[in-house]
Amino acid sequence: SAKYNLAEKRMGNLGICGARQWAAEHFDQSSSDYMIFFEDDMLVDLNSFCSFGFNKNTNRLYSTIIDIMNKENYDFLKFSFSEFYGNNSEQWSWHNVPEARRIEYFGPNCTTKPSTLFHNIKSLNSIPYADGEIYYSNWPHIISKIGNKKCFLDTKWAHPYEQTWMSHIFTLTKENKVKPAVLLASPITHNRVYHYHGSERKES
Repeated sequence: SAKYNLAEKRMGNLGICGARQWAAEHFDQSSSDYMIFFEDDMLVDLNSFCSFGFNKNTNRLYSTIIDIMNKENYDFLKFSFSEFYGNNSEQWSWHNVPEARRIEYFGPNCTTKPSTLFHNIKSLNSIPYADGEIYYSNWPHIISKIGNKKCFLDTKWAHPYEQTWMSHIFTLTKENKVKPAVLLASPITHNRVYHYHGSERKES
């Protein structure tokens, strides 16, 4: 860590989402404008294309996601369209919002997750991106100080789950309180080397 001027924080096993909440609180106390969040087995992979067909080879990824955030004032920007279990073409929040809101947002006849509603498709430094009703997940993203506060600090849970945040942040998005976006590229691969039984998984 000294080689790259990094500080290590060893907090014990806070759980996947407990650690995400800790990161949000730590970021809020820092002098940084943005935080990049990723889990340690989600790695940059610039080879070929993702399962959805988007390019994985993205030049100047770090500087471009910062430039996009500066230009668009997004609350958060996910920088992989394809994820381990699916992709951002479908609205995964459908699974996690309360039933009353599911009916309000998607209608009473929607029996499976619908397509994601995108508002704008743009490009910067030859990297395309889209904003709209982008669902939150713990996949790699860059988040602003204001977005961090709205998503993780204004409302807290004693034992948060990724599904809880997905539901909560989608509601904030529908209320035009949070402005998310996603790259139309997939430079991240989940290199899941270690597999363990679900009973050993700790969320928070």
